[in-house]
Amino acid sequence: MKTCTRVVLVLSAVATLFFYSCKTAPKKKAPQDDGQSSTRDEDVVKPETDASQDSGKDTSVNTETSEGKDSSGSKGTSDSSSVTDKSKDGNSGAKDAEKDADKEKEAPKEKKRTAKTAEYEELLNKVKEARSKALENGADEVAPDVFKALDNALNDVQKRAKKSDEITEDMTNTLRNLKQAYDTLSLYKDAADKKERIDDKGYAAHSPKDYNEGAGLLSELKDILDNPSALLGKLASGDTAAGEELYNKAAQADSDFDAVFKAAAMNERDAALKAKKQADSVKAYVSRKHDYDAAVAEFRSGDKNLSAEEYEDAAACYVNAKKQFSSLYSEVAAVRAASQNLIDKARKNVSQSRTAAAKADIKSPIEEQLEGIEAAGTDLLADDDFSYTETYYVKLDETVGKGGSL
Repeated sequence: MKTCTRVVLVLSAVATLFFYSCKTAPKKKAPQDDGQSSTRDEDVVKPETDASQDSGKDTSVNTETSEGKDSSGSKGTSDSSSVTDKSKDGNSGAKDAEKDADKEKEAPKEKKRTAKTAEYEELLNKVKEARSKALENGADEVAPDVFKALDNALNDVQKRAKKSDEITEDMTNTLRNLKQAYDTLSLYKDAADKKERIDDKGYAAHSPKDYNEGAGLLSELKDILDNPSALLGKLASGDTAAGEELYNKAAQADSDFDAVFKAAAMNERDAALKAKKQADSVKAYVSRKHDYDAAVAEFRSGDKNLSAEEYEDAAACYVNAKKQFSSLYSEVAAVRAASQNLIDKARKNVSQSRTAAAKADIKSPIEEQLEGIEAAGTDLLADDDFSYTETYYVKLDETVGKGGSL
């Protein structure tokens, strides 16, 4: 009787455990052979022992762990590795995003291009060209403080344009002022150099009015550039009127000195023509043809320069031609005078010989013709007026700018 009771209790316990294990364990396919079935029985029995040792613990967890040990263990390892990889990928992506953000901060912002941008770039090129020209003319030597201040202003406006998101009206106005200022310095240097050359060559007398006006403007400019603080303040404030006034003064002074050179060229041309006529009067083309042609070529070079409004060069050519013609006249005239003196002496000697011969003929006439004695009435020294040389000279048109022709 006791044995039967124990068997019933054991079967009840097994049935209870089997019910809970079926309820909590994952569903599996039914075993196909006896080997699998025996394995299952062993697994079911083990929880009973565990249950007796561990009071109150859920044996279904142990059952699940026992049955899925291999598969869940490998799967857990795989899942853990996958999570680790994802964590690494996440950190790498975050770092890449930070790098991209840093690059965006370091990269300069692209300026918004407008009509002002194109205008600024065009003006900047013109300013640089004006500065180069002023530098070549030596403007930095006549007004070093002003030139340095203009360079500083140019650097400043370029920095502001680089930092700014867009070009402003103030920037373009500053560039206009700077270009005009560099041009003014170039004109001032040109005018000062022209005045110096006029003084050296003594051309001021050709047009005193123009010379005095140009010299007066040049003096005003010098005073302004020697004390440039007021001027630079106006230019920095964008006062275009101040720059224009200074530029106009320099341009007018330069023009006045050009007028002096033009007057000198016209007057020297007339003087060269007069010198040529004197050279023609002594037949210089006949006796000194090479030198005469050189003087004519110099005169014609002057006409070419005059037509091109290169008045200073034209005046220089006419001065040279005048000197050459004048020299020819003086030298040829001197030679002709010496020759004429010899001719006059020869004629006097001939005349004296004729008088003596006439007296001899009266005193001791010769009845027959003797060898080596000219017949009576023979002209031993015929007069020569050199009329065959009348057309041997170069004709130059006296109309300004046309030159001459043979």
